[in-house]
Amino acid sequence: MATLIGLLERSVAQYPGRRALFMRAGVRTIRYSYPELERRAHSFARLEQERGLRPGDRVVIWAANTPDWVAAMFGTFLAGGVLVPLDVRSSRDFVERVVAQTEPVLAFAGHAQAEILRAIGVPAIEFETLRLHENGRVEGPAVNEDTLAEIIYTSGTTGDPKGVMLSHGNIASNVESSLTMIPMNSETRMLSLLPLSHMFEQLGGCFAPLSVGAAIAYPTSRQPASLMRTMQEWKPSVIMGVPQVWSLFMNSIEREAASQGKLGTIERLRKLARRLPVRARRTLFRPVLSRFGGQLDFGVCGGAALDPAIQEKWETMGVALVEGYGTTECSPVVSGNRRDDRVPGSVGYALPGITIRLAGDGEVQVKGPNVFQGYWRNPTATAEAFDDGWYRTGDLGYFADGRLFLKGRKKDLIVLSDGQNVYPEDIERALNQQPGIGEAVVLGLHREGSVQIHAVLLEKEPGAAARAVKAANGLLDDRQRILGYTTWPEEDFPRTHTLKVRRPLVEEYALDATSRHGVTAPAVEDTDPLRRLVAQCARYEGEISEAHELGADLRLDSLGRVELLSAIEEEIGVFVDDAQIGAATTIAELREMVSRGERRPSNHSFPRWPRWRPVRWLRRGLLFTTVFPLVKAGYKIEVKGRANFRGMDEPCIIISNHAMHLDPSILLKVMPSSFRQRVAIAAAASDIFGNRVRGFVSALLGNAFPFAKEGSGVRESLEYVGTMLEDGWHVLIFPEGVLTVMGPTKPFKGGVGLLARETGVPVIPMRIDVLRPGFYEGKWLPHPRARVRVSIGKPLRVASDMRFGEATALLERAVKEA
Repeated sequence: MATLIGLLERSVAQYPGRRALFMRAGVRTIRYSYPELERRAHSFARLEQERGLRPGDRVVIWAANTPDWVAAMFGTFLAGGVLVPLDVRSSRDFVERVVAQTEPVLAFAGHAQAEILRAIGVPAIEFETLRLHENGRVEGPAVNEDTLAEIIYTSGTTGDPKGVMLSHGNIASNVESSLTMIPMNSETRMLSLLPLSHMFEQLGGCFAPLSVGAAIAYPTSRQPASLMRTMQEWKPSVIMGVPQVWSLFMNSIEREAASQGKLGTIERLRKLARRLPVRARRTLFRPVLSRFGGQLDFGVCGGAALDPAIQEKWETMGVALVEGYGTTECSPVVSGNRRDDRVPGSVGYALPGITIRLAGDGEVQVKGPNVFQGYWRNPTATAEAFDDGWYRTGDLGYFADGRLFLKGRKKDLIVLSDGQNVYPEDIERALNQQPGIGEAVVLGLHREGSVQIHAVLLEKEPGAAARAVKAANGLLDDRQRILGYTTWPEEDFPRTHTLKVRRPLVEEYALDATSRHGVTAPAVEDTDPLRRLVAQCARYEGEISEAHELGADLRLDSLGRVELLSAIEEEIGVFVDDAQIGAATTIAELREMVSRGERRPSNHSFPRWPRWRPVRWLRRGLLFTTVFPLVKAGYKIEVKGRANFRGMDEPCIIISNHAMHLDPSILLKVMPSSFRQRVAIAAAASDIFGNRVRGFVSALLGNAFPFAKEGSGVRESLEYVGTMLEDGWHVLIFPEGVLTVMGPTKPFKGGVGLLARETGVPVIPMRIDVLRPGFYEGKWLPHPRARVRVSIGKPLRVASDMRFGEATALLERAVKEA
């Protein structure tokens, strides 16, 4: 496996029947088996060749994680291109600098990112509207272990970004050595949380699991409440994350326990669990672990220092956290603990084939096949990065019993809790150009288990610091925003004999000042629910105003804001997408989003018991002995087009007008028996399932489930329809959303068009015409001449590029013309 192309080809040969990638995107689910992933990659490669890509040309990917992100990456390798992945949160200024350096010939991007790329002259193809055609395998150029695979730009710098050149051999060798630390196999179910533009996620969350036949799921949201729903469905066995991800999950657990008055119980269970073996710990915390799918075996943590207190909390629940260390320049893993041999605070042993040494000043230096080729078009920076062939990491460390322990950065680079790098000189430059500022020193302060950007400022005039921080934040990338500041009390910073600022003394003062500030202004708990949640998540003790910004004023970084939105969803019951907010979002703006947000239904559970085998047999008996005889006694049924059910083996959507309460029974009766056994009915959540008896009877006789017609719960209902289809069930829907007794068909709800387009399944149109009313006239005895006609139209599919409004109109016509 000398190349990443070889990695994919070997896995396709060894695991042809296994699922590789999974993602639920609303009502649509993307599933790629290993052969399907390879075919998709060849389709991307063909598209790139058709667009004029030549070997060595650069291709940008700037989008959120999706299965097609992975396919496009492998497609670029197959075509001989060099991948330039960008974090989806990158600023335009940063992207412009990267584009100027790499001169990409093509880009794959999300819609918003594609617009920016086109504006700066890069041809961009949007993933959302991309249509690929499978035309067989492509013949790309010869690729070997020395061929350049990727140019990775570590996020953070806005001055002169450096592109790390990684070859196929660099990355492939690191995959093999990393698997000695991360025990994965073809049964592993990985949940991918970090951006694929981050080398840590690429290696551990993509290449490594794919090399052993594992399956990878991509969630659509990082908010814990949404993630936990994904995990309950996916049931991951391994999760990779930076320290802040594990803190985020733990905070969500503890917040829910506190809201239920059970935080004390959690603490008592932890004390008990410390004396128990792992299996007993997992049993003890089974209700908590079930939120993560119940199958979580262990987690992998890297990218920044892991708080031992967080690690200990997970360990007491029976979930091992395996910590490692690396840098992008090392592809990226250098060392790691092992699943059965780990020490908190240590980053473990050097991986096989990798050698670590300590320089005279304690700097960690690395040599091995994983070490990068150099910085893109920057020979000076490349030369500075090596010491006689050893890569200089810039980290300080020491060995104890053969294990590596880290002490900090040799230089001033700030590594945030989410693993992203921030260069303080970029922020200092933005601050120093502000009026009234003499000089700025930017630090990464450790605050309650996270690293936050803090500025210490020399003011030339009173009040200049606050204005400077706000103005600088307007110029900086989201991850670079200053989350706190302190004014220096003297005329100048302490300096060395060469006039360099003595940063350790400045940091000591800043830590002391922030500590004192934190205890001098205790706040009375806010009665406003939104401000109270903000204060809790930000650990903010002052008074919160509507003008406060989440970043600059409340010090909430990207994952902190995700935690806040999760708390809002859990406690206020409103979903706000994390893509809508940023560091500059004010409380007033957030309040407006909450007021407009989608309110979650109080508790619409989707019953599973109607699909249990014994219940299905009972339903069949009740239909034949009770329901169908009653329908037959009440109506003479004419059927037209029954042959259109013939050959319908795959799951489909059945749509019909809704003329009588007996419509579901009549429609079921005219269906072929084998088809009927796999039908589920979407019933009104408020009308049918709003009454327990009606809901139970509908679920029993019709395999019905609650379906929200509008407002709250619509998205969740649509997603559940997608789940039912994926599980092999046909779904019967009445798109009018209301009962139209004897009247003309009312306009269809738009959701049916969305469902048909996104799922891509066949749609069978049916129409009920009441020729002579029977039971419905209020008579308890059937009318002797009561008659209905059921017309069954030919199955149709909605094109994936059709607007859902047009799709809805198409389906409405199909029912009327059936």
